[in-house]
Amino acid sequence: MRLSAISVALVFAGAASYANPPARVLDALGFVQPRASESQRVLELQQDLAWLGLYDGALNAVEDRATTRAIRQFQISLDGRATGRLDRDERETLRRRARQAISDAEFSTEKIDWTGMQLAMPNAFLNGPQLKGKERHHVSYSGRDAGRFKIELWRFFWGVSATNLLRELEKAAIGDDKDEPGQVIVKGSSSDYVYLRSLRDGAEQIDVFQIRRDEVRGITLSYEQSSRGSLLPIVSRVLNSLVLFDGPGVAKGDVRARLRSRDYPGGRDTPAWYDSVVGSGSGSVVSFSGHILTNFHVVSGCRRLTVNGQPADLIGSDVRTDLALLVAPRFANRSPVRFAERSIGLGEQVFVMGYPVFSLTQSLNLTDGIVSSTVGLYGDRTRIQITAPVQPGNSGGPVLDRRGAQVAVVVSKVSAAAQFSRNVENIAWVIRANEAVRFLRRFAVEPLWTRAETPAVPVSAERVRDWRNFTVRVECHDS
Repeated sequence: MRLSAISVALVFAGAASYANPPARVLDALGFVQPRASESQRVLELQQDLAWLGLYDGALNAVEDRATTRAIRQFQISLDGRATGRLDRDERETLRRRARQAISDAEFSTEKIDWTGMQLAMPNAFLNGPQLKGKERHHVSYSGRDAGRFKIELWRFFWGVSATNLLRELEKAAIGDDKDEPGQVIVKGSSSDYVYLRSLRDGAEQIDVFQIRRDEVRGITLSYEQSSRGSLLPIVSRVLNSLVLFDGPGVAKGDVRARLRSRDYPGGRDTPAWYDSVVGSGSGSVVSFSGHILTNFHVVSGCRRLTVNGQPADLIGSDVRTDLALLVAPRFANRSPVRFAERSIGLGEQVFVMGYPVFSLTQSLNLTDGIVSSTVGLYGDRTRIQITAPVQPGNSGGPVLDRRGAQVAVVVSKVSAAAQFSRNVENIAWVIRANEAVRFLRRFAVEPLWTRAETPAVPVSAERVRDWRNFTVRVECHDS
């Protein structure tokens, strides 16, 4: 959701409140607050069934058809008769299983001083926090579950009326796609709260915002609609625990100092060099002196370079071949990659090593495929075509044959693929090893070789560990 488009010129209306969202807000969003013991019993039943993924209706404390259907499904799982009414033993079994699921969610009450909010976090469902926005005032938690659950915490330093804020939230939910616009399920305001529930591209989203005179804070919870039932109890607990104005939050003037000292959500979880990374690629160690081969477009425009977080210097680059050579002293005396003496043939198996989408995966990746063409796009003989999956961040990494010898260098040219066809799949164009060798010799770096008669042996975990030693990550910094 793009909240940055909300105008800062809007005028405030509404008073501050240090409390959880009022019951009428939660009721409107489909999280009914029981007002009688019987309703509480039914709600607990629905929640327990939802924790097991059996109930996908609203948590409305009404024993409707969806509730009865879920009860019957649970009874079938016990090899019992599906009566739609739980006896005492069945109810206790359901409660016990649900409590285990709740325990596995690893809830903890978190006071997030960066945004000044408090909420119950389902830690087992979430990755670590990431700062968002140009000014880094917002915090995002991506999900690690199959339902793509996500929590985003927003903080804006301006006033806005409830009417205008709701209008902007609705505009963001509907989106710009005229063919498949988003759908607003429910929207409204209550006191100083604004809320909206929407559906777009198969994902459901809940927004709850609170307004103060000079500040707006909010939360967005999103998930796949197909996983709605299983995630509703998670969403319910988060919303019921939410206090948007629990504290002052970090002052605007203190943000940069806190960033420099790494005193921000997630700041202590990453090394210091990661803060200034604006892009990354892959590379291979090609000499005992610590030379690193990568792509020109990986290092182009970088104010500073590191290799696996260690200082590195640019030796030279070539925009025509899209190759670059670095030297990283920390990698001196590490066993370098060896290049293949012979050219790779059509149909031969190849392996790609690298660090794709490092900001998300943060790990080395290995994929395999075959040589599907001995020339590149438009017959380019400096390239070959392979079927091994290649993603952003693989650029500059080694392509290896079954002997573990480097036969090519990955190069990501999405724009070139788009020129060729809008439906290109399972194809990557990579730079031939002989082009890379000519480039290295320009800078007096003589590569090591694997002889053509060296036998190819099955790939094993031990061999991949050897390949890991000469495959590195190249980081581009803006400062």
